[in-house]
Amino acid sequence: MKFNYETLIIFLWHKIQGKEIDWRFAGPGLDEQVNLPVRYFYGAPYQNGTLLLDIDMNEISFQIIDQKTQKRARARTEHGLTHDGKILFRYKIISPFLASSTIKIEYKRSSIFSKTFEKLQSESCNCPKSRATFKSAYQCTEFKHLTSSFNKLQNKKINKKSIHRSSETLKGDSVIHYIIKDNKLYSKELSERLDFKRFSDGIFLSLLRKVNLPDIEFLFNVGDWPVSREFPVFSWCGSEESSDIVVPTWDQIKTTLLSMSKINVDILTMQLNGKSWQSKIPKGFFRGRDSSKERMRVSALSMNNTALDAGITSFQFHEQGNGTKVPIVPMSDFGNYKFQLLLDGTVAPYRAPYVFQTSSLVFKQKSKFAEWWYPYLRKDIDFVELDEKAENIEEKIEWALENDEIAEWIAQNGFELTKELLKPENVYCHYLQAFEQYSELMDYEPIVSDEFQLVNKDPEVTVHNCNCELEKNLRDEL
Repeated sequence: MKFNYETLIIFLWHKIQGKEIDWRFAGPGLDEQVNLPVRYFYGAPYQNGTLLLDIDMNEISFQIIDQKTQKRARARTEHGLTHDGKILFRYKIISPFLASSTIKIEYKRSSIFSKTFEKLQSESCNCPKSRATFKSAYQCTEFKHLTSSFNKLQNKKINKKSIHRSSETLKGDSVIHYIIKDNKLYSKELSERLDFKRFSDGIFLSLLRKVNLPDIEFLFNVGDWPVSREFPVFSWCGSEESSDIVVPTWDQIKTTLLSMSKINVDILTMQLNGKSWQSKIPKGFFRGRDSSKERMRVSALSMNNTALDAGITSFQFHEQGNGTKVPIVPMSDFGNYKFQLLLDGTVAPYRAPYVFQTSSLVFKQKSKFAEWWYPYLRKDIDFVELDEKAENIEEKIEWALENDEIAEWIAQNGFELTKELLKPENVYCHYLQAFEQYSELMDYEPIVSDEFQLVNKDPEVTVHNCNCELEKNLRDEL
């Protein structure tokens, strides 16, 4: 995957010339075809080619106006200053869709940007696009690690017999047997330990409302640990010993679907938190459960090392003797510290996307576990690697303190890379590519038997068959 680290251009670029400030706006929230649960874009004020860092945020007004009534449209809006000097604008459509509505942004009561949309659909609209149209609108690019994973399976065609055998083997694990047929979702539960099924159901239903998916039959693991040895099972965490196909985690799904409603902290809001590099506290910071020996050991080290502030917030696996229980620190305050310690718990820590978005330097433990985006991280360019037992943590912290400019450079690289990788639209793009490449391995058409239940109730969304005029003549896959 190739990324552009130097510009904000994602899909659309708008430039409004003012007398003194050159305002530039970019992002998927300015393209009505990109229907994210929360739409977003960035604004950047320039003067003489230099980004202004002293904009008075209290003087910015952000509204969405219904052109028919000239009143505020049914949409929630919010905006805030990111720690790299850009302004993040977000909005969530409350009604099924907004017809003829205009984004209006003012600074000091003067208009700096406006854009009128013919129609903005909400997350509740069931208006699937063709896959080609969807990928073009969402600017989906190839995830090479997925292609590599599926290339290893080219000699293992998926047939009815192999998936039945694997589903029998995995009974009792946190695995769900899914079928997508005619753009409808069906499931058969293989275990009672399926509390996180609401997240897999949620992202699949959301994706099906946006794009026509291929007919596929697959197994999905909603547990913490990888489960696959041979047959390709979709999982949220992978490992060196497993052949699971790793996809965006339940936490990334949750924050994508529930931002600006039930979730206050997500990959985008983390960009609003934290301090400038020079004002960050120069310590290695960690808070979390006692779910690994490395966490316990680093917490104990912190008691005698002023360059560490590591503490255990909950003791469930170990005796409290080797560390002191400390209060929980809000994720939004993590960015106050210059160095973030990313230590495995039972598996890869799901907080990883957030700590990279603090623009602090991430010290990541070498691990056999991996999330889907780990293959893109570059050691000593995007993060600093700790050894498998995190025994060199004091040495690495000392190095960072003595090499502040290099440490800041690595921190900024990690922030920029993960900002692009982990943007909400990539959750959808990643699952779509995974399902497309999986379907190419199938040598049969899935049949929905009586054992499967139709999954059509989204607990978070009341689905509407909106007027899908924007999507006519696009159903080329069905």
